[in-house]
This record gives sequence, structure tokens and C-alpha cells, in this order.
Amino acid sequence: MFQRLFLTKPVPQVNYCTAKQGWPCFEGPDASGLIGCEASGPNELPIAALQHNQPGSNYCTAVGGYRYRGTEYLGLSGWYLFTDWCDGTYFAARPQGMGWEVHNMGTLIGGFAVTSMGEDEGGELYAVAWSALI
Repeated sequence: MFQRLFLTKPVPQVNYCTAKQGWPCFEGPDASGLIGCEASGPNELPIAALQHNQPGSNYCTAVGGYRYRGTEYLGLSGWYLFTDWCDGTYFAARPQGMGWEVHNMGTLIGGFAVTSMGEDEGGELYAVAWSALI
């Protein structure tokens, strides 16, 4: 089981609601094997997939993301940032050749489940974390 992340380019006159992102014929980047599915596409495959049964992880739901466009961390400029709700691990991804380069950035907010991300007018990113304490 995978959680899929899609990053689409803003192209005029494209209806993203009808873009074929592979479901249910694909689970992440893998063909599901369902009868009647055309694995040859055309499908918009995810830029990254968090595999649920990956050793040492507790991935359950991908949260995010945004491309960083702020000025506080120039080394992250243009990187797409996302996280996992259960595991809390953050990832950074950027285009590389015909695919994407994805890096595990570790857990940046310990003990909290990130439920959403946001961006301010300056391009700085924010994470909304949920806690059982109110």
C-alpha cells in the first residue's frame, strides 16, 4: 500500500480534475493488476510514494505539500516539501532529469502529527500539527 504525491505543472486549458492519475490501476508507482486496467497509460504517475510496509517507518497518510519559495532557507528554494501524518518524517523533492530526487529530511516536529501545511505571501511554509493536548 502506498500514499501517492502528485505535483502538476500549471498549464493553460488543462482540466486537472480529469487527469488520469492511475487509480485504481496503480497503487503508488506499481500496477495493481486489476482486470481491465491499462498499465501502459497514459497515466500521471506520482513524484514520490510512501510505502506503508517500509521497514523502520510508520507511514500512513502523505501530507503536503508546497514548493518552497521563501527567502529564509535559500538552499530549499524550489524544493517540494511534504510529510507523513503518522510517522512525522519530512521529505524534500525536486525534478532531476526525467524523474524526481527525493530526500528524507527526518522528523522535524517530534511527537506531533502534521495535519496540513500552508504558505504565506512571502513563500515561507508552515506546518499545522495536531496534539492530543488542548
